[in-house]
Amino acid sequence: MTTEEHNAPSLEGFGTLPADLPWRDPADILKVLGEVKATGRDDPAKPDRINPNDLLHIEALFQARGAGEIDNRHVESLHYTLTTGDDLRPISVWRCGGSIILLDGHHRVKAYKLYRRRTGKPVTIPVSWFEGTPQDALAFATGSHLDIKLPLTSAQRSNHAWMLVCLGIYSKQQESKLTGLPTSTIGNMRKVRKELLKADQTLPSAWNAALSLAKGRTWKMDLDWEDVVEQKAKEYADRIQRAVGPQFFKNTEIMAATIEKLCPGRVEDIIRLLSEGDLDGFTDDEEEADF
Repeated sequence: MTTEEHNAPSLEGFGTLPADLPWRDPADILKVLGEVKATGRDDPAKPDRINPNDLLHIEALFQARGAGEIDNRHVESLHYTLTTGDDLRPISVWRCGGSIILLDGHHRVKAYKLYRRRTGKPVTIPVSWFEGTPQDALAFATGSHLDIKLPLTSAQRSNHAWMLVCLGIYSKQQESKLTGLPTSTIGNMRKVRKELLKADQTLPSAWNAALSLAKGRTWKMDLDWEDVVEQKAKEYADRIQRAVGPQFFKNTEIMAATIEKLCPGRVEDIIRLLSEGDLDGFTDDEEEADF
């Protein structure tokens, strides 16, 4: 969580969240939210607009980009919209006890606060209320990043997917759907988690750190899979070259456009694999249970 201002409303009669909750481990945060939610002592008030200071930011759980990950250029663009007199799209919030927790709209909140600071005018933010369990709220906050104007970076997407895998509350198919990553990648993350826990290792918060730690272990990896990948890749490359001829490989732009048409929506995954090699040694050839 960033050091956002938060003016807690009167909590008399409503469930109360610990003051240090935003700084805790995601699993602990989810547990506490579930306990408070289970009491049924939620503030029933759900206004159409709220003061930004009334929001509780729990970025360790509900910010898929990662705590403090803000694109200032995007904030400035949103701020400009506010200067024209237009409202921004409502942010998504969720009630837990007496707190209003931000699920989606971190950049929009920043833009409203920037407008308030620069103009000195009071602001309220239009909101859309989400209903459901903490697990439902997390799924909603995660999925909301799949259809936005400011997409997640590959590292942000991988780190958030790794966090979901570590929580162990969703099936592999759900984790894939929520993050936009293929089930094979999710399966590899699950294997890394399993091996690290077996080795009594603390699970890192970042996927690359977890992968590096896993690769440093001495357990046997299925090295034969690398041979299979290499053999298949060579076979497909030979077939493509025979079909399209040598001229195709002389124009990088045409090659890139062709790959995009052949694999719509998968180019980012291909780039990530080529640049990070994050699946080496952990493959999905050993099929595990969906959950």
